[in-house]
Amino acid sequence: MEYNEIRRLLDRYFDGETTLDEEQTLRRFFTTTDDVPADLRYAAPMFAYAAEKRAQTRPVVAKASLRHSLRRRWRIAASVAAAACMLLGAVTIYRSGNFATEIVSEEVYCYLDGRAITDRAEAEVVTRRVLDGVQADLAHSSEMLATLSILAQ
Repeated sequence: MEYNEIRRLLDRYFDGETTLDEEQTLRRFFTTTDDVPADLRYAAPMFAYAAEKRAQTRPVVAKASLRHSLRRRWRIAASVAAAACMLLGAVTIYRSGNFATEIVSEEVYCYLDGRAITDRAEAEVVTRRVLDGVQADLAHSSEMLATLSILAQ
């Protein structure tokens, strides 16, 4: 490489105007050339230091990304295995008939404390009791609001 070109690239480098290819040319020059002219030797330690640091950090980055990749693959494999187990369990329960016949054989009208109510009359009684409780709560809340509005005046 012509030394005048290296001088021009160094000027551009220190002005912050070089491209990545031009910076790579400078790095290659200063790390592979043994007979650097005297007026360019000031830049050689800078590029040598950068090359040394880059060489030290590459294996660490490779190890970290490999560990990350292995963890990610393990998580994916574990997720696939868990999904397969869940699917297999659901199919087994469905084929046994216990799960499907209990739900399909009786119509559930409502649930009270986690218990399915399948009798329509009982469901109506429970529903009326709940609605009466809601109505009583609303009446009490209306009375409280009326009292607060009187006190606020």
